[in-house]
Amino acid sequence: MKTIITFLLIIGFAGLGFAQNVPVQKKATVAVLDFKLLSGLTKEEVTALTSKFRTSLAKTKAYDVLDRTNMDAILQEQNFTLSEACNTDECVIQIGKLLSAERIINGDIGRIGDTYTINVKMINVTSGRIELVENQEYEGKLDGLLKVFDDLAKKMAGTYEEDSNFWWYASGVAVIGGGAAAAVLLMKKSPASSTTTTTPIGKPSFPGTP
Repeated sequence: MKTIITFLLIIGFAGLGFAQNVPVQKKATVAVLDFKLLSGLTKEEVTALTSKFRTSLAKTKAYDVLDRTNMDAILQEQNFTLSEACNTDECVIQIGKLLSAERIINGDIGRIGDTYTINVKMINVTSGRIELVENQEYEGKLDGLLKVFDDLAKKMAGTYEEDSNFWWYASGVAVIGGGAAAAVLLMKKSPASSTTTTTPIGKPSFPGTP
């Protein structure tokens, strides 16, 4: 019995030592600047959408996202204020250095007719290289942009997953299904035989298809 207990203690201490030696991967620090307003929205709406993006990015836990209030406090200490005049990559990188951020994200949003266009990019503060670029077009109600900005944040973090729903065209009718739903297929019975042929038509494009 003592032998077994001793063996288990050795295993436990060995596992503890191994866990302590495993390096913890440090998350990159990211600063998100307010999106630049091009047209079609108010400044307050853009600020709210930027806040949504920043919160969604933090929830992915892919980055250490700087809080906007802390960003303002740090920049004020450096006698630097965020303004719309800072619209070049060089200026953005300077802000990133002042904030001691490893990555910095900025973007813009505008509306053309009934369509909103959003562009986002992530810049490596050290190298000045643009590492990620995402763009999205959206047509719909203004509050639908909240979902768009949430998706964009996940895409920048690499955690975005496409909708698992799939579409089939069954007897001329679009049918949507999910992982738990049975796939509805177009069933064709051949006149030359008694066998039934199952023909998946693929994923056609319908207005409103997700």
